[in-house]
Amino acid sequence: MFQSAYQKLGFPDRYFNDRLVQVLHHLIATPVLTQPLDVTLVEVKGSVPSLRPWVRFEYADPALEAMSAGKKILMRTGAENQKRLQDKLQDIRQRIARP
Repeated sequence: MFQSAYQKLGFPDRYFNDRLVQVLHHLIATPVLTQPLDVTLVEVKGSVPSLRPWVRFEYADPALEAMSAGKKILMRTGAENQKRLQDKLQDIRQRIARP
């Protein structure tokens, strides 16, 4: 079913499983940071008030801000939780990518 849906999304000559393994590998390679992440609040100009200011934060480090959304979300979970999630992702990758 996943393969069929993947083809319908516009990838008729690609395999969903290959892409899934690539994404798992990408997330597993996310660095585990032991120091607190420095963030900056993005200023929004205009007459509409921000009702959710927590969505306006960016990483102060441009290299971290340039990372994929998945890596940034994973880092936001904190070092301990990130390691646990990456262990689980590693387990899933090993199960999917068996020869």
